[in-house]
Amino acid sequence: MLWFERLYARLHLPFYVGVPLFGALIPTLLSVARVYVETGVIPTDLQSLRLYIGWTAIVIASQVASRHICRRMSKLDAYVQLMKPDGGPTEVGLLGSIWGASWVYFLFFLWLWFGSGYTGILVGTALVSVVPFLATFLWVFIAAFYLLIRTAKLPLRLKSFIEDPTMGVRPLVTESLRFVTLYEALLLGVFIYPVVIRYQCGCSSAPDIFYEALFTCAFLTGLIMFLLPLSSLHSRLRSLKRDETAWINSQYSVLFRKLKLNDESVFDEKTSMALIAVDKVRRDIRQIREWPIDGGIVAKIVTALGLPIIVQVVVVLITHLVSI
Repeated sequence: MLWFERLYARLHLPFYVGVPLFGALIPTLLSVARVYVETGVIPTDLQSLRLYIGWTAIVIASQVASRHICRRMSKLDAYVQLMKPDGGPTEVGLLGSIWGASWVYFLFFLWLWFGSGYTGILVGTALVSVVPFLATFLWVFIAAFYLLIRTAKLPLRLKSFIEDPTMGVRPLVTESLRFVTLYEALLLGVFIYPVVIRYQCGCSSAPDIFYEALFTCAFLTGLIMFLLPLSSLHSRLRSLKRDETAWINSQYSVLFRKLKLNDESVFDEKTSMALIAVDKVRRDIRQIREWPIDGGIVAKIVTALGLPIIVQVVVVLITHLVSI
């Protein structure tokens, strides 16, 4: 369980009660209290309300996405355990490590404290009410892909190529794509949120070069994280396909050599059945996919990884052109 799930359980709160309580109500109250302490006025205008919507949306999305990834990884781990030769210990508990989330929080703290541009907007109340949940999500994302990469390199008992052209590794690719989509969507929200805030405040909302470069690298990191386990699976499937092809070709060569030595001009029923069986296996082996993806997954990959970068470029161009 994640730390906030344990907190809600300790307080006897259902998850979907604790999420809006700690993700919307408490952060908003803290923000209002801070504004009141600094200005002596309680913000009640519509503009302030719009600012808090993005604030709370990031917190709620981080909790829901983190919990979703943990649950999907638990199901995937149960699937992988069936493919391990000796079972082996599970490592899914790494996702709920409080120490890992704390390290990511520390890096966030350094970034916000020494950052420039939009980062200053999130300093203060965000370090208490927003960053812990966002840091938890990033840790869960990183830990999930670490486990996926390790799983892709394990000596798993893959399914028969006759039963499944991807030999049972497609769930790893599907979950990788699911996690990257969540990461890119949340990252896009974090990128756009400060732009909206500065626009609402009447400030210049054009991101600086450092901010743009930082988020561009973050978006590309999602692509790299997706390709790492995919690359390992590709190498594994290509090696298996090569070995299976070499084996069936050797069987075909032996059969053909016997026919040639016997100088048979007409094949008997046994020989004909053997040739048909070998040919069928050869065609089945050719169906093994060296890349465990199809057209539908490729389209989802392009959308999940390309759309956020396109939106980022559009936002940057608009803010620079109109000089908001």
